[in-house]
Amino acid sequence: MARTVRARTRTYTRQSGTFTPFYNHVQSGSPVTYSLSRTDTCSDSHGLPIVDTGFDSTAYSNGGISATGSAFKGAPASLFEYKFDKYPVGTVLPSIAIRDPIAAKSGWLLDLVAGTNPSRPVQTPLTLAQDLIQIPSQLREAGKLIRKPRSQMSPKEVANHYLCAQFGWAPLIEDVKQLLDLQLLILKRNETIARLYSAAGLRRHLKFEEDTKTFEGFTNLATFSGGGDVNAYYSGVVKRNNWGSIHWRPTSPPLYHPDDRKWNALSRRIVLGLTVEGMAKGVWDVIPWTWMIGWFSNVGKYLYAYSNTVPAEHGTGCLMRQSEITITGSHMTYGTGVTGNIALSGSVTWTHKTRTVSGVVTPGFNVPYLDTFRLSILAALFAQRLVK
Repeated sequence: MARTVRARTRTYTRQSGTFTPFYNHVQSGSPVTYSLSRTDTCSDSHGLPIVDTGFDSTAYSNGGISATGSAFKGAPASLFEYKFDKYPVGTVLPSIAIRDPIAAKSGWLLDLVAGTNPSRPVQTPLTLAQDLIQIPSQLREAGKLIRKPRSQMSPKEVANHYLCAQFGWAPLIEDVKQLLDLQLLILKRNETIARLYSAAGLRRHLKFEEDTKTFEGFTNLATFSGGGDVNAYYSGVVKRNNWGSIHWRPTSPPLYHPDDRKWNALSRRIVLGLTVEGMAKGVWDVIPWTWMIGWFSNVGKYLYAYSNTVPAEHGTGCLMRQSEITITGSHMTYGTGVTGNIALSGSVTWTHKTRTVSGVVTPGFNVPYLDTFRLSILAALFAQRLVK
């Protein structure tokens, strides 16, 4: 059977409950049954050959939010009551901008290939050399900071110390940490190369972005004659994340190594960047201002994407995106003259999953979100260059 695209939809009743009116504790009408339906959708492909294809689905889980209890209005001699028994509380999903999965970032396949290539270095010799060269100047800056408290510094001096910490001490500490974990990194790379040469090849995953947002809403359950609303409030949490998946296979038979020391030496050379691509990446890293280019474009990752110390090729890349919304009951509010003892229970979860497939590795250009860290860097540069 040839591989074809299919779309499926399922509508079903997820909740059902009753609403009954009373007058002076005597039922004054027939119970009203209210049912809440949900619709799940799925678009995918089936048939042969089995290859990576696009996917899109939306689905509900959990029973939903329900209200149980009573609301009252009026004097004891003329008491109106609305009684709810597992009555479904309708919920409204947030706006598309909040609930849709995070948009695919331009050049995501290049990030995926560069971040999963079994030949990618962890360290580069030129970066380590730059760290060592900068240590004396960083120590001088630290001495100045000790002798002169920040409260007595000019804005330009504060900016100098901040940039020294961000681009001097922070990278140095990270590089030292990686050197301390060197043997663990080598063992992990040994395992990666072994999986690459296995019959199934190497399947790698790489996390990209994630965020969490909240929202609130309410549903009117009933309104008494003459006024007086009974409202059920709910709150929701939106968790969104995306990640990539790609398959690597070797392009040549495994190199002959008579003992584990040779394998270990190969992994050590790759991890420490003692390769042609490692040297080239080191040159890129030490060129001034390339860090700012990295804010807007991932062109620098080309050097990682085409590392070939371990001969291998990748297949198509898959970008998985997921948005999960969980809504739970919050509290009840009653209008003027209305009292009640209604309790909310249960929750409902709505999940949207997509898969995008691509085989074209191109650099991406993105306008970065100016978070606190980026704004602080720009402010420090402004103070350093322009403030006297």
